[in-house]
Amino acid sequence: MKHVYRIALASTVLSLVAACGSQASHSTLTQSNDIGAASSQPSIMVFSKDMRPVDGKLEEVTVKKDEDGTYVVSLRTAFANRETGSMVEKTTVLVDGAKCSFDAYLVSCRKDLRPVDGALTEVNLVTASNGVTIAVLHKVIVDRENGQENESTTTIAKGLSRTEQYVRPITTSIDGTDAKRVDSALALLGAKGDTPMSSFLSVSNLRCDKILHPVSLHGSCTFTTINPETQQPKTITSESEYADTLIEVLGNYGAAVNGGINGIAVEAKSLRCSVRMIADGPAATCELVAKNQPQ
Repeated sequence: MKHVYRIALASTVLSLVAACGSQASHSTLTQSNDIGAASSQPSIMVFSKDMRPVDGKLEEVTVKKDEDGTYVVSLRTAFANRETGSMVEKTTVLVDGAKCSFDAYLVSCRKDLRPVDGALTEVNLVTASNGVTIAVLHKVIVDRENGQENESTTTIAKGLSRTEQYVRPITTSIDGTDAKRVDSALALLGAKGDTPMSSFLSVSNLRCDKILHPVSLHGSCTFTTINPETQQPKTITSESEYADTLIEVLGNYGAAVNGGINGIAVEAKSLRCSVRMIADGPAATCELVAKNQPQ
């Protein structure tokens, strides 16, 4: 069975590369040289696909070196619960203590504990020369009673893209009254959802500064949002009391930064809020990724 799997994997790699056209061989050689020059054993590699909020799901496969020099491969999924407005996130370790090999179009991580503990686990990330990656989990479990090997192969994720030197930012959740204030301020400042029917308000590259001068006592915010009609990004700058609200609330949730016009400012890589109806009335939830957190 293992020979059949190896042949199938090799066929998958070759067909993915061939499907991308006559430039595949040249691209593969170039990428292989680049990877070898940079590092034969990277400390972390991430392959991800984020279809939120339209299709509602993030898939992220991380290959990360541990303290022993082996690798942990994990799958992270996240999606928005449209009924509650909250983000649901799950991380599953596919294999730990694995030995990995890295090539331009194949990252293979393998841990073989047979015959003592009876299991082989292998994760393969197969990348075509156009950068599209699929993740495949291969397992072989030895039956202790009869010694037979039971083999399974599962496609974990498709359509992934590799992110270079990536460390996932810490996400902060804002709920209750603070979330209502943030959501209301974003709406009044002109933030939009990603689609016409979206229940979310979503902005990126948010920067708010407190302005103290005789003419205006309010803060000013600049951010990018998506025009739901054209699906094009739109940058908005607005000075008002609603900017003051964002400065006050987001500053309490890790978004405060040094500097600013008067030394009071907040920054966020992204900020997404949703409102849902419950028995007691509208409830809001926001997800904040601050600029001063690890990128």
